[in-house]
Amino acid sequence: MNILKQARDSVCVKSISIDKPGASQSFQDKSWYYKREVRSFGCFVELLQNEEQKEGGGSDGQKCSCRTELAPGVSLIVQQGDLTRFPVEVVVNAANENLRLSGGLAAALSKAAGPELQADCDRIVKKRVIHAVGPKWDSNDVLGCVLQLKNAVKRSLHLADNFQYQSIAIPAIGSGDGGFPLSQCVETIVLAIKETFQYNSAGCTLREVYLVDLAEKTVEAFAETVKTVFKNNKPDTASLPSVPAGVQPGPRNDDGNRQMLLCPGGLRILLVKGDVQYAMADVLVNSIPRDLNLNSGPLSQALLAKAGPNLQKELYEAAQGIAVDVGTILQTTGQNVSYQVLHVVVPSWKDGDTSSYKIMGDIVRKCLEITENMRLNSIAFLAIGTGNLGFPKTVIAELIISEVFKFSSNNQLNSFTGGLLSAAPSDHGNIQLEKASGAVSSQYSLHALARLYGTVTSPASGVQEIKIGPITFQLATGDIAQEEADVIVNSTTKTFNHKAGVSKAILEKAGQNVEIECSRLAQQHINGYIITDGGALKCKNIIHVDGGADVKRSVTCVLKECEKRNHSTICLPAIGTGSAQQDPDKVAEAIMDAIGDFIQKRLVRSVKKVKVVIFQPQIMDVFCANMKKREGSQAPSQSIMSKIACELFVWDCYQPCFRSARNENWPITFQVATGDIAQEEADVIVNSTTKTFNHKAGVSKAILEKAGQNVEIECSRLAQQHNNGYIITDGGALKCKNIIHVDGGADVKRSVTCVLKECEKRNHSTICLPAIGTGSAQQDPDKVAEAIMDAIEDFIQKGLVRSVKKVKVVIFQPQIMDVFCANMKKREGSQAPSQSIMSKIASFLGFSKQPPPKRKPLVLEKKTESAIFQVCGENETCVENAVSCLQI
Repeated sequence: MNILKQARDSVCVKSISIDKPGASQSFQDKSWYYKREVRSFGCFVELLQNEEQKEGGGSDGQKCSCRTELAPGVSLIVQQGDLTRFPVEVVVNAANENLRLSGGLAAALSKAAGPELQADCDRIVKKRVIHAVGPKWDSNDVLGCVLQLKNAVKRSLHLADNFQYQSIAIPAIGSGDGGFPLSQCVETIVLAIKETFQYNSAGCTLREVYLVDLAEKTVEAFAETVKTVFKNNKPDTASLPSVPAGVQPGPRNDDGNRQMLLCPGGLRILLVKGDVQYAMADVLVNSIPRDLNLNSGPLSQALLAKAGPNLQKELYEAAQGIAVDVGTILQTTGQNVSYQVLHVVVPSWKDGDTSSYKIMGDIVRKCLEITENMRLNSIAFLAIGTGNLGFPKTVIAELIISEVFKFSSNNQLNSFTGGLLSAAPSDHGNIQLEKASGAVSSQYSLHALARLYGTVTSPASGVQEIKIGPITFQLATGDIAQEEADVIVNSTTKTFNHKAGVSKAILEKAGQNVEIECSRLAQQHINGYIITDGGALKCKNIIHVDGGADVKRSVTCVLKECEKRNHSTICLPAIGTGSAQQDPDKVAEAIMDAIGDFIQKRLVRSVKKVKVVIFQPQIMDVFCANMKKREGSQAPSQSIMSKIACELFVWDCYQPCFRSARNENWPITFQVATGDIAQEEADVIVNSTTKTFNHKAGVSKAILEKAGQNVEIECSRLAQQHNNGYIITDGGALKCKNIIHVDGGADVKRSVTCVLKECEKRNHSTICLPAIGTGSAQQDPDKVAEAIMDAIEDFIQKGLVRSVKKVKVVIFQPQIMDVFCANMKKREGSQAPSQSIMSKIASFLGFSKQPPPKRKPLVLEKKTESAIFQVCGENETCVENAVSCLQI
């Protein structure tokens, strides 16, 4: 209670009203960005919904039957209405496998839209209608039908997101001509929607998902199912709590029926209140006795009832040839449910006996390993061992959370994103599990970082090691030029040409090409460091930092760059202790402080190991003394508000990578170089061609000839189909995954934006393009350079960057190179172009200045009411500074 009293007494609260169209929606869409900006002043900001919003109505004037929250800022709404006139950006049509609009809703849509819709279907053009092929009901293949319907719904949602729509309406797909039983149909659709948003809501453009039907019976079925599946959700229109009343150290409330805890390595732990049949995970862990009887416990019985009797049969088959005993794990499918099941034989709890606790820990760890090995995303533990086996619920909560923390911290995970602790709301005893989990979560989230530094050990002769949160920090004497790591740091001068001491050893070992690259990059705009290839060193990159600059800032920059590039190991010298003559004790302190701060800010995702290699033995003694001084100690003291802010806004690992125009470290590296683009290596190479995509002259000829005949044939085939001014082929013999062929005579900015969007869809990180349109299309090189960079800037400003890291323009003609360089220099250190208020709102909502034809976004319609924001901070000055950055 003391922390709450201190927080209450130290809070300064200010409410502000913004009367701008779409302000409320803009904040919800970019709340992570605003909260980050405000947090830099030690404050919070929350949007308070007004009474009119609370009461809410339907989008078309009809009262909604049910409304809940799928994810922060994303609503699921059940409403009766005519889908053909429903005011959303995209509707889902329940089509047949031939896409013929011959009956039911499909016929109604065809009648309302006219013959052009059928023509569009014939060309498989999806603009404002997504045609979802639902299954034909087969009572002999219930699971197959359910999975097919789920897949149709999920793909529809993903398509809507890919096209950056914000609202979608979905009918009861398959319940009409498809013969799907209504109850099974609506349950499958609702579960598919929930699964889609359970783990993948970050960066999604959808804000409203409507379940719509004209039939009252269907609407009622949808509403009842939503209320059942989301029965513990708080209404999404409820007011957000003010900080004094709502601040509590502990797990985040991700929505009304679950609490979320974030692990240091990136995994999420959710405490979910819900019945076994609604478990939203890829893998479910079920406790079984040695005789494998699934009727022996309430959770197993519920699972068996949902999955069907074949689950018991499959479990017996899985156990054949295995001596089943305590600790055994058997894997089966879910039969009639869409998840894998791990059946575990759990020991009985004996107070004071550590063996049962250890066996249970091994079971949890092995289940996590199996899930990761299967490349699945999530696992649910159904309060295993807390029934007849007698495990105290507090013990189970602590054990599972502890094992997930260890697993998250010690493993480089590929696909695994989270675990669930399930507590059935109907079981009063499981409320204890919820309370225990909350207490343990609080302990881990607030105090795991307090014990930031571990114990100093010596894993090898001459090596000292300590754990700083999830990062292993090592000290060793030796030659850094002989080390192997993802990144080696070179401590040099501000001109980046220092050749003495350790820096000389690094450059000589790396080779002449690295020296040349340093000289070239030193002439460009830099932030106190440059990045080159590793050359002959055993590393991917060398980061050259100014040894005379602020060491803590330099190390922080190195950590950020490594996170951008997903590097896990870093090797650095005692920066600045050579010719820069910085105090070794202060350097040691600065390096470890930088790592500690980086961890406290929850910025660590990929970095696992930082090693300082020291050439002079006397400096090694200084670093070791600093390490010993921190052994087992707490993180640096923070104010009450800073601690709460750190806990409440742990968003870094889960939000899109976005840097504002004011930030000097944008997420995309932009390069211009002369050369032959056909020799480049990238995820995507762009070919500037003609609208017929068969141009064979200049750079385009070089690309096609190098790519090979199959790419030319593919271009000819795709050119006959409907396209949006570009086509995508395989890379052929080029060193790329895809070639995107764009019309060089078209709008260059639009073409580059399309390339960026396609790369984001495919998770590509590197793009190589020519000076589009400056060849036979004879576009003005200066305008082309401007258009390319404007497109990248706009893309970043809209917060759309997730995977793209590097864009390189390769220019064949030297005189055009000069034009591009002049454009780059002109922008050097400048802010993004000024925007009008409406342009800013449009930018936040993901609209370009020239929206695609026939698309009429409705998001801002009738959205001119005041948005009330509450800003809380330690004092009035902090709050005023925070308010000043809320330029919505």
